[in-house]
Amino acid sequence: MLPRPIKDADLAYWADFNPRPTTFAADDPTFEPCPALITTEPDNHGVVGDVVVRVPWQLTEIELVHLAKGGTLWLSTWGGLPPHALEVSAPA
Repeated sequence: MLPRPIKDADLAYWADFNPRPTTFAADDPTFEPCPALITTEPDNHGVVGDVVVRVPWQLTEIELVHLAKGGTLWLSTWGGLPPHALEVSAPA
C-alpha cells in the first residue's frame, strides 16, 4: 500500500472540510514524500476548526487479492497510537 497523489476527485470528496493539498517530507532521503490533504472539521462534537491530515492510500493488486481472501489490513504507528481513522471511499 502506497500513498498516492492528490486528485481533483479527492478535493471534491472533502470539499465541505476546506481541503488543502500538501506534501510531507523528511530530511532523510530514505523516506518517500507523502501527499496529503489538510482539512478542517466544520463541527467535531462542538469543536469547530479541528485539523485532520488525510492521506489517500492505493492498494496493490496483491494486497487486494489478500484482502479478498480474508486477509488483514494493519495500521502501524510509531511512538504510540495517535487519534486516527482508516477509511474507504468509492472509486471516482
